[in-house]
Amino acid sequence: MRPNQLRILICSIVVGIVVGAVSACGPSDDGVIAGTGGIDTGTGTGTDTTTETDTATTGGTGAAGATGTTGGTGGAAGTAGTATGGIANTGGTGGTVVPTSGTGGVGGITGGTGGAGGAGTTGGTSGTGGGATTAGTGGTGGTGGGGPRNKCLYVGANIPGENESYDATIIPIVKSWGYEVDRKHEANDVNLYTAADFEPYDFIFISETTRSDDIPNLRTIPLPMLDSDGFTAKEIVFGFARGKPFAFIEPEPVIFLEEGSGHPLAAGYTPGTVIDLCTDGLIVWGQPSIPVIPIAGLQSDPTKLLVYGVEKGTTNVHGEAIQNRVSMVAVHAFGFGSLTEDAVKLYDAGKNWILEQ
Repeated sequence: MRPNQLRILICSIVVGIVVGAVSACGPSDDGVIAGTGGIDTGTGTGTDTTTETDTATTGGTGAAGATGTTGGTGGAAGTAGTATGGIANTGGTGGTVVPTSGTGGVGGITGGTGGAGGAGTTGGTSGTGGGATTAGTGGTGGTGGGGPRNKCLYVGANIPGENESYDATIIPIVKSWGYEVDRKHEANDVNLYTAADFEPYDFIFISETTRSDDIPNLRTIPLPMLDSDGFTAKEIVFGFARGKPFAFIEPEPVIFLEEGSGHPLAAGYTPGTVIDLCTDGLIVWGQPSIPVIPIAGLQSDPTKLLVYGVEKGTTNVHGEAIQNRVSMVAVHAFGFGSLTEDAVKLYDAGKNWILEQ
């Protein structure tokens, strides 16, 4: 928050929160099934049981097994082809069956374990008996990484700072979702981050305790974001709105909108439902200029949104593509200490939605 806001509100400001969380991807183990060896149905006795009078011919050589298909993306390994040995005429010499087993499947995506090599098939039962096939080659292991890290980059007040205590009321909520919270301050380090610095985290939580004008490095949303600071919608910050169509006000009821009916961000609430986000402090409404998913607005003026989502790929007012989803639940820092269960439920739903991408 800006110092002038803190003075106007006489230290009653409670830091806004943005809580977010993750989806997770698990590794897969892919293997293959080797081709089945050929079956020689000849009796190998040399006795011709057919009505033909000509001499029994020699059994054909078993066909080679088909090579197993390669596993798909993240996928299951291909099934090795089934090789069937040549069927000898009655009384003929059994054919030699030498089918080759399928090649092991390629490992699954993002850390999947390579499939096990196919088992060798057994030679066909024929007059002279076919030889056993060679075992298949083991699958290639998948590349590592890519799964959930259960780590949140929390951007809030300076540490230590006059607004730091407000963050102490919201960080435990993020931790209760199973995330490690790495607390940062925008002017100290986040604005110096490169893409590699964001890599260890699942999502960013923007607290209303941050000074929103000081986080330009986050404008294109380098990670999924849970945002509690309604002021970040400003043109000079994330560029969700032109001009100044936003303001902080004392808490008043918000109503769920028809446009958000059934959306995950609505956390199961139906259109027309009225709730409070907090019982004391402040909330921050906004009127975005870019396409958003409207979930809930002021009951007195539903066009003034408190809860909304921004889809990945949406263009901000600067013409830049937003790289990841954003969930906004705009409770001012002053309201953190009196968050309702409804508000916490909306933060949790927002975290789940941004991580679904």
